[in-house]
Amino acid sequence: MRRISIFTALCASAICLVLFSIRATTKGLRFCPWPNTLNCRARVIYEAPLLNCDVPKEEIVPDSYVVFLHQGYSLDKHKQAVGVNIDSAIQYIVNETAVHGLYYRAGFDNATLAAVRTDIGVDVVECNRKVHPTVSGDGDL
Repeated sequence: MRRISIFTALCASAICLVLFSIRATTKGLRFCPWPNTLNCRARVIYEAPLLNCDVPKEEIVPDSYVVFLHQGYSLDKHKQAVGVNIDSAIQYIVNETAVHGLYYRAGFDNATLAAVRTDIGVDVVECNRKVHPTVSGDGDL
């Protein structure tokens, strides 16, 4: 009987740990089951995906990114969550519509990019790619 009680207590503890982890992830909180370990202090649960950066370097605009926010998430709330002044880095803003949330193009260094990606309100970040004009069928641009 005592073994069953210990097993039940361990299972309940594991379930609580998993549930807290899920709750922390959805709220953008930092979560560490063992807070006194060095690796745990630096671990962050949420990081927005970084897309379209795996193309040749000639195709990418250096240190330029397009940041897509969740629908209904304001730019002011995003700036507050990032914790770094990004006003001067923002080059272009596309306002939210019924189809998509707000997104913007900005030039970031690596540290600022990392801060932007940890905001739970960011859907995805894309590397800004160069646009190449296409030639029409008659050879004119």
